[in-house]
Amino acid sequence: MNPSKLFKLSIGLSLFMGVTSLCQAAVIHYVDDPGILTSQVAGVTTIDFEGLGSYAGTTNCPVEYNCAGDYQIRTSNGIVNQSAAPYQATPVGEDWLTVPNPISHGSAMFTLGANYNYFGLFWGSIDTYNSINFFDGSTLLASFSGGAFVPPLQADGGQGDWDSNRFINFMMTDGMTYNGVELVSNGFAFESDNHAYGNVVLSPVPVPAAVWLFGTALIGLIGFGKRRKAA
Repeated sequence: MNPSKLFKLSIGLSLFMGVTSLCQAAVIHYVDDPGILTSQVAGVTTIDFEGLGSYAGTTNCPVEYNCAGDYQIRTSNGIVNQSAAPYQATPVGEDWLTVPNPISHGSAMFTLGANYNYFGLFWGSIDTYNSINFFDGSTLLASFSGGAFVPPLQADGGQGDWDSNRFINFMMTDGMTYNGVELVSNGFAFESDNHAYGNVVLSPVPVPAAVWLFGTALIGLIGFGKRRKAA
């Protein structure tokens, strides 16, 4: 087979491998539209941190979580003090979570008492040095930096626009579940509010027509190669 046909066959095989990977367990994510402040997924539990914060910042923990690490739950007073309350999601007088605080580099782990396949949060002033990690016990399942959502978002730490403040959903497929969420930041800070968790039924994701076309092309390429060899 000449090089150009071999190149086409390698593309087909790569596409085929991409199709088969759709059947493997993964963590998928999607960004909600501007103005969405809480999870729109039915049947989940939301942690809004209300009643746990203060203007000075505290280390209280919601009853749903087992909390460990460097974090504070703050009451928004409209003033940016190293961390900024998530845009629109946390009006003055309401509470929110910042990691790490009072230091500038660190992490916090929030462990649930059971396993779930869905997690969502309003992520404020997203930065590339923020990251969220999902664990099942001590096993790291997946990690996403603030830059993982660009586009449609911008990981520039903007504190007053929808481009870097948005509700983000994470769903685990094919039986994968988590029981711990770690928030990490290498600067001030990973700000969030309205955490949501639960077990949800994932709707089947239709394979795009383009993928089927690629699959058809692959079959054609393999058939072509076989005919040439037989000749």
